[in-house]
Amino acid sequence: MLSSSVQEARSKIDALTIEEDGVCGKDVYFYGEGWDFGEVYRNARGANGSQINLFGTGIGSFNDRVREAVNGGSPFGDPRIQGFATGLYNLPNGFDQGPPEHQKDELMGLTERIIVAMAGNLRDYLFVNRLGEITEG
Repeated sequence: MLSSSVQEARSKIDALTIEEDGVCGKDVYFYGEGWDFGEVYRNARGANGSQINLFGTGIGSFNDRVREAVNGGSPFGDPRIQGFATGLYNLPNGFDQGPPEHQKDELMGLTERIIVAMAGNLRDYLFVNRLGEITEG
């Protein structure tokens, strides 16, 4: 179960009405940065705010997989690693990211992440992946 304080806050906001409070609480979007690493990895200290644990709560989460698909790399990796928008495969920057066929496959995988993100990160969203297989988001 996700943190009771987060769920309690969501519940209290949901209870707000236009008539009494001037706002419909269910229209207020809760959004955070769900983490699943370090001391909270795999719910080591109780259910953390990871994207999987937030499913169905009405609370959204920043998607670092989309950031990394678009930009390339990660905040903790080499900044020269390219992504979809920074030229992977199409405009090599000289940093060794493997042979062209590997880069193309990686680019297609990143493109799939972006497709799923554009579909609202719906885990039940079906699409045809780079291997020609139907897969879920």
